[in-house]
Amino acid sequence: MRRMIQPIRLHLTIKMLDIEEDIDNIIDIVEANENLIDEAYNGLSDQILIDKQLIKKFFLYFQNKYNKKDETFLKEITIKVLTEAFELHTKDIILFKDGYIFIKFITQLEQNMIEGRSSSEEVRYNGFEEVELQSFLEESFSDKKLKILLENTAKIFVNTYIVEKKLSNEDYEKKVFGLIKQIIYKSLSNIYNNDDEFMLGLAGYIFRINFEPLFLYMADFLFNNLAKNEPNTKAFLDYYSNDVIIINNIKYKVPSIQTDNHKWKIVSILSIIRVYIKNKENKIEIEKKIKQFEIDAKACYMIEGISPLQQQKRTKEKLLKLNNKLNEQLKSINSYYSKLQTQNLTPDEKSDIHAKLKIEQANADKLKLEKEQILKHAIEDKIVQKYQKIQREVDALKRELSTKNKIIEQNKPTYQKLKKALVKALIQKKKVLASS
Repeated sequence: MRRMIQPIRLHLTIKMLDIEEDIDNIIDIVEANENLIDEAYNGLSDQILIDKQLIKKFFLYFQNKYNKKDETFLKEITIKVLTEAFELHTKDIILFKDGYIFIKFITQLEQNMIEGRSSSEEVRYNGFEEVELQSFLEESFSDKKLKILLENTAKIFVNTYIVEKKLSNEDYEKKVFGLIKQIIYKSLSNIYNNDDEFMLGLAGYIFRINFEPLFLYMADFLFNNLAKNEPNTKAFLDYYSNDVIIINNIKYKVPSIQTDNHKWKIVSILSIIRVYIKNKENKIEIEKKIKQFEIDAKACYMIEGISPLQQQKRTKEKLLKLNNKLNEQLKSINSYYSKLQTQNLTPDEKSDIHAKLKIEQANADKLKLEKEQILKHAIEDKIVQKYQKIQREVDALKRELSTKNKIIEQNKPTYQKLKKALVKALIQKKKVLASS
């Protein structure tokens, strides 16, 4: 059977388990279910996909063996036993994805190494085939996970090299691509607990195919810092307000932030982005407040799905109907009492009236008791008042949110243009001007 690996950090309890018996039993399960293993997943001989049904068999075995149903434990013991059972290599990758187990045999990849190359940068993707990197990325990274990686990379670069280390524009132009790839590489190494050359190649591949979105995230972080008057960010961006600079008596044309043939100065950019960013931040805060108020409003509910105002309205309607019925009963009772005062009633007539009076009185008592129960379980006025106050707050916040959204939408087109223009400047280098 092929060798597989696992780079997952295991809990101490997993490491301490005696799994010799488990190894043999899992091998038996695998051999009995070879049809549930795709040994050339997506047409690549170095990829394996283990079906959900087989994983369920693994889990069932471990549940019965260790009397545990914790999913984290089951995943980790499965990985650990597969590692030992197939003598997995530490450089390969194994991970759970959408209920399947995906395995990438890094150690079996044929690298396109160029003889005599002085560094891994001389070969694209560190010598690994693009199809291998693409396949692995598609299996191991969801769109959300990749977005987080790119955002974090941009954030780390800006905070580390622009804000903390005050990277000069000259050094930025020389080093930016290499520094970004290094940040991605470190992130991948941490995610997979694996720092081999495949991860370096994958970092380069991720950077290349996500070049524009990564720099757009970087522009966002730079603009956010600029809006907050972060001095090192402002100094870095001021460079792009220049037209020509002179270094060692050599004239250079500096990349500019330009939209629709208009070159922007940082002071002009600041006035626009500050409005846009400030209102976006306010929008987020308002939405948080609305969400909290809505949670507080739900706490006022005594009946699921019925607001305090609705409940109060229903209570009033019920009481109105009961009072009407009770008034009719009392009229009927008074009528019978009046009849009893009539002269010349026979004993049978009196007895009949008393019987009817007793029934009417019982009905009236029943209605009074029902009214008492309704009043007993009626929502308190203070809860209704609290709910109404919350609703007023929410309504006011929603009006404010609507205003913020309008301002954001009005400024968004210009902000987006400026962001793309900044990206264009960030990926260019200054150019030597011909001597006159």
